[in-house]
Amino acid sequence: MRISFSRITLSRFPWLAVSGALSLAIILSPQLARGPMKNPASDSITSFASGRQAQQNSQQDDNYDRLDGHGQSGKTVHVIEWDGNLEVHVYPSGSLKGLGLKLDTQNKNKPVMVLAYRFDTTGPKPIIRRNVLGIELRENFKVYKDPSPADYDKIVITNHLLNKKSSQVADFKLDPAPTQLYPDGHPTLVAKTPDEPARAPASSESIRPFSW
Repeated sequence: MRISFSRITLSRFPWLAVSGALSLAIILSPQLARGPMKNPASDSITSFASGRQAQQNSQQDDNYDRLDGHGQSGKTVHVIEWDGNLEVHVYPSGSLKGLGLKLDTQNKNKPVMVLAYRFDTTGPKPIIRRNVLGIELRENFKVYKDPSPADYDKIVITNHLLNKKSSQVADFKLDPAPTQLYPDGHPTLVAKTPDEPARAPASSESIRPFSW
């Protein structure tokens, strides 16, 4: 919409310019109050995409076992740094059937202990979890089991040589070190997943001419 007045008209009737400006302001004021016009279709597509992504994230969060007693395993795990040692407490007692460990030092400033848990409720496939270390652990760490707690399994990971008699600990035999360094569904694993191999063409021996 465009409103124009000639110079002659405005010189003879100056009030017309004021009236026209007021009218234009009244006409445009609702649109100015609403702001720039939006594309409803674009908003719908954006909302749909955002909602779908949120739903996918929610499903991944629901499937992720936080090892807080409410996940699929039903187990609670506490990883504790105590007096230069790394302790793993698994509830309830008797739940831990195997444990694999690997020290991930790709980031020298933030070394990570990768733990592969095998529980009595999850079958042979281990559950991979990562624990950023706040203590110094070297590759030649030792692993002990402390049988004294009655309500949980206690594993001690340390660079120190513990006195088995005085501390009542026993050597703990580890599972093989995990080759998977991130939990299932982690973006690092998704990015490294190889594409499916291309389907091989049928050999000439398997192709026969059609005959009635």
